[in-house]
Amino acid sequence: MLYSKTADSIRIIGIMALSILCGCKALQESSKYQFNEGTYKVKTPAHTGKAYVVISEDSIKVYPLNVPVFDSLKFIDLSLPDKTARPIGGRHSFVTNSFDLDLLTILFKYRPSVYGFPNQFTTHLNGAAYVGYRSDAFSVLYSKKPLYYKRHIEHYGYSMGGFLGMGATAMNPWVTRNNITEEYDGFVISKGIALNIAVNAFTFGLAVGWDHLMDRNRKYWIYQGKVWTGVTLGLNLN
Repeated sequence: MLYSKTADSIRIIGIMALSILCGCKALQESSKYQFNEGTYKVKTPAHTGKAYVVISEDSIKVYPLNVPVFDSLKFIDLSLPDKTARPIGGRHSFVTNSFDLDLLTILFKYRPSVYGFPNQFTTHLNGAAYVGYRSDAFSVLYSKKPLYYKRHIEHYGYSMGGFLGMGATAMNPWVTRNNITEEYDGFVISKGIALNIAVNAFTFGLAVGWDHLMDRNRKYWIYQGKVWTGVTLGLNLN
């Protein structure tokens, strides 16, 4: 029995690891992590407001959209070269909003005390699909090098939404108030809300959720439908 459980756990972990490895290239190339041509909320010394942005090697063209009549021949040309002898002052930030679809792994769950049972910190395998609303912000900055100043793009994003997934939980006499005698890993459905933060291509967050055991012992499980908090790690799918 112990060998079977161990083999199943290894298979599950292997599948998740393979999925993450296969998704790494897509994660790196995702438009959410790159400053690409598109519509942004712009804040620069030359223009503040909604605009369509076209990016080239040494400049950024800003086409204002908050005007009575859009004219493709009227734009603001921001000179932001890749290398410059002196830093370019002023704030140059670009913010875009989008629909967010992620695959979340819940790294750990913290469960408050129930029926006198101590607070619990669990690290069982969990996974969930996440849907939310996301904002991504890009800032054009210059860092000093020995001979020049080098342009770089700083990115961060945040989103809030809901998730639905599945996972495992330890079942034993202690978490069922001695209503069962066996020990096993129970299958649970998880749901909740999460706040995610992205720094460049790395996404992590905080979650609040509820678990529902899916076998006959759910009426005994002390955590059935009880709230937990946790930390998530995300992989963007869109």
